[in-house]
Amino acid sequence: MSYSEGNERTGKSKMRKKRILFVGTACVCFSADTPYIPAPGELITSRGNYDTCPGGHGLLSAIASGRLGGDPAFCACVGQDYYGDRLKEICKREGMHVSNVESLAEEQTALQVRLTEKDGTRRRIWLPGAASRLNAATVKTAFSCYPDAITVSSSCPEEVLIAASETAKERGVPFVLDEDPDGPLLDLLPLEKLESAELMIVNEARSDGENGFCVSREDKQKQLCYALRKRANVHAIVMRLGSKGCFLYDGKYFSLVSAPDAETVDPDGTEAVFTAAFVGEYLSSHDLLKASQCANAAAGYTASRKGGYVSLPERKEEN
Repeated sequence: MSYSEGNERTGKSKMRKKRILFVGTACVCFSADTPYIPAPGELITSRGNYDTCPGGHGLLSAIASGRLGGDPAFCACVGQDYYGDRLKEICKREGMHVSNVESLAEEQTALQVRLTEKDGTRRRIWLPGAASRLNAATVKTAFSCYPDAITVSSSCPEEVLIAASETAKERGVPFVLDEDPDGPLLDLLPLEKLESAELMIVNEARSDGENGFCVSREDKQKQLCYALRKRANVHAIVMRLGSKGCFLYDGKYFSLVSAPDAETVDPDGTEAVFTAAFVGEYLSSHDLLKASQCANAAAGYTASRKGGYVSLPERKEEN
């Protein structure tokens, strides 16, 4: 099922124009296929593909929000270099508000290297550069864009998370904490220091930095939701379950919302699209079920195509 078909099922052709301030990472992703990782001093020749494209959970979420009919603003730090300039150009081309994307002369733009071996093994290298320099003052200033909501990635520094939640409460703006698939787990963050959150979006697939695991059983999903809500003042928790849909907890009830049937070609970018679609629809309808159906359809559409940034929904596919 396509994203458009999924929207027809939910009775929604596109979002209302809502301004969401996305705070997170903007980076350059370099990906390449290789038979294997070379030994020290070894040079191997690969006939596989390589690509360089925009990345970062925050950036992709903001781009997806605009393509799905929103009016996104973006707050991040990039280097004062070729890649930083290129990322800002892409943001402007996508119609995003980028006055709070800072270019730092003393740092390089963040880079993520992804290597895929012949047997399917994936290896990643993260060079945060300017992304690690985002600070509380920058985020507070970003509220000058008068957002309808703010969504902050878990990859942001602690001071940014705290400042964003405090300022959101002062301004009466819904605060959404979003678990970056390449960032720390929400349950490892200082949730007790944050002001109230409208939503927390978490992943079924978990990683503690060394080992990957999955809370695939319903009892484990409930346990995680209980634990998060015990530590934080949050209205609802949304767990992304990939091709299975999502799991909701509103403090009283649990709900499993299944995703439309779709072939998964490449999961890259699906978490970012899910967040953009969910938050945008929720701001319009205040309905967790409708937001889940919209987000599942959008993420499924993205997963049916190859490659992160290039797989994001196109504007012409809104209708």
